[in-house]
Amino acid sequence: MKSMLAYGLSAMMVFASAGLSPDVRAAEGEEPQIVLRVGTQAPKGTPWGKLLRRMRKRFKEQSNGRIKVKLYWLGKLGSENKLVRRCQKGSVDGIAVSVGAVGNAVPELNLIEAPYMFDSEQQAYRKLAKATPLVKELLGAKGIRFVLWGENGFRHFMHKEKFLDSKSAMRGTKMRSQPSEPHKKMYSALGAAASTIAIGELKQSLDNGVVTGFDNSFIYTYATGLHKEIKYVTLSKHIYQPAIVAWCDKGLGAKAAQYPDLLKIITDVPQAWEAEGRKAVRVMNNTIIPTQFKKAGIVIKSLGAGDLARLKSATSGVLGKLKKSAKGRELLTILKN
Repeated sequence: MKSMLAYGLSAMMVFASAGLSPDVRAAEGEEPQIVLRVGTQAPKGTPWGKLLRRMRKRFKEQSNGRIKVKLYWLGKLGSENKLVRRCQKGSVDGIAVSVGAVGNAVPELNLIEAPYMFDSEQQAYRKLAKATPLVKELLGAKGIRFVLWGENGFRHFMHKEKFLDSKSAMRGTKMRSQPSEPHKKMYSALGAAASTIAIGELKQSLDNGVVTGFDNSFIYTYATGLHKEIKYVTLSKHIYQPAIVAWCDKGLGAKAAQYPDLLKIITDVPQAWEAEGRKAVRVMNNTIIPTQFKKAGIVIKSLGAGDLARLKSATSGVLGKLKKSAKGRELLTILKN
């Protein structure tokens, strides 16, 4: 088990963001080096981190050392929402963040994280594959260049003192919500007293009693040590959360002009890496990390069909409250069919 855990946590997180700093010359007479600054909320020793380091190595090799990627973990370059804003302004040159964060800039993508949009990971993969061309178009219109999908996985309710298996259990409970429309509207529908808090500030908010619970995937909760703050997990599977790895057109413009092969190199990532990253996260979420939770004394409750049906019913109105452009309605048709 220890070796499996080590593998999973060294495999774990695919969701970072990247920015370009001014080029530097390695030595007099050498061609300028392109430095890509990459920031993420993901911890380093995870499947997400493994993918980012793999990309860094590939870009360096394919550019004969001209492209250098600097990775910044755990929000060193800002929260996910801030990274998306910086991407659009051109102060970073790439992002790899949750779709929930990108939805603040591309509202159509909020539909992907509507409660109970997907019943399983495999269903989500099929729907997202069909939606990818449209997602690329929507992101491209906002200056964000899609590279591949990542995965946080299904989110579950986690709490210090109780299970959150019904609307009545949730009512009035102080929960942390991701600063994203489908998440905020979901908690409103459930009657929670939710606060939008950046993930990097969540531990302090739990310690200070600002909130007493939150929702996230097993893998992210364990990798950031947040599992030490809770005692109860309700397997609600209420939101499947993908992530994206993408580059930022505004920041890349000058560098692409300086090095014509830049865009070709940094967008040519083997699609097999997407499936490998998802599998590593899936194994952690569904098998390895729940075992570690139980060893830490955390109680995990599975929900019966009736409980799940009632949670779905209580949150069913969220989808209708999300803004839908013509392109959003097109995306929703893909996701629902």
